[in-house]
Amino acid sequence: MPDPLSIVKVSIVTVCMNRRAHLLVSADHVSRWPHPREHLILDWSSDQPLTRADLPADSRIRLVRVDGERQWHLCRAYNLALRLARGDRLFKLDADCWPEAMPSPEQLAAAGPVAVFCRGPAGRAGQRLLERRFGDQGGGFNAVRLGEGVDDQGFRHRVEAQGVGRHLW
Repeated sequence: MPDPLSIVKVSIVTVCMNRRAHLLVSADHVSRWPHPREHLILDWSSDQPLTRADLPADSRIRLVRVDGERQWHLCRAYNLALRLARGDRLFKLDADCWPEAMPSPEQLAAAGPVAVFCRGPAGRAGQRLLERRFGDQGGGFNAVRLGEGVDDQGFRHRVEAQGVGRHLW
């Protein structure tokens, strides 16, 4: 049987601007998960730039810095981060989410096409897991809208219009 990690490559994608304390807690949780191939963290011009030394000693973490942005733009930040991610399954995890777990590669491989929109107690609503192609076909996040929470409003509907999308955990 092939190695499940060769079947499903998961990239966890987190963006932040001036959310250092939250991000460090979330990144620590993620670094304990054995399954992801990478955790891409995009620092969107934080006043105090994140450095690799700030983050857990996990070789799967890839830190990308965007300089020169004066305003927080969640949708643009996520669109860039999702394009830079290397996995075929993308797990969007907001910096202030407190992740509990994620499906194993075996579970993901068995699930077939997947676009999962998490819901539940605080921290769960900012989690999304989907195949890259569904995000690409859905057009990404609406880069015109600004503010917290606007990233998910249209995106989920465009992905679900492709005939996929469910609540998994």
